[in-house]
Amino acid sequence: TVMAVTRGYLVPPTTCTWSWKYYRKLAWASATFALMADVAMASLGGKLKFKEKITGRFADFLSWMYLATATLRRYEAEGRRKEDRPFVDWVLCTAFCNMQTAFDGVFNNFEVPGIRWVMTNLVG
Repeated sequence: TVMAVTRGYLVPPTTCTWSWKYYRKLAWASATFALMADVAMASLGGKLKFKEKITGRFADFLSWMYLATATLRRYEAEGRRKEDRPFVDWVLCTAFCNMQTAFDGVFNNFEVPGIRWVMTNLVG
């Protein structure tokens, strides 16, 4: 929860390269995803199974988070080649944009009063 609220700024740097900002954003996104999933389960319970728009947005978010993680992993594994950096930037910017769209979709489909406002202002 703390990592989600602080937007990942408490994550210690694991690398000294320019990609550290992406690792921080991924840590924040992961913590926020976990918090949102917990809130969805707590507020909707068994009804979550039938809320297909929310579960679809969670799936979208998880897919883009996986793509961003795989991109960074491959970039690191191949030796951080300078010519790959523009592609890594483009993929990660696209992934984070789509993650935000998925977050917005999750926020907009919460029907429990007050949760949408709290999550939008606290995490989003």
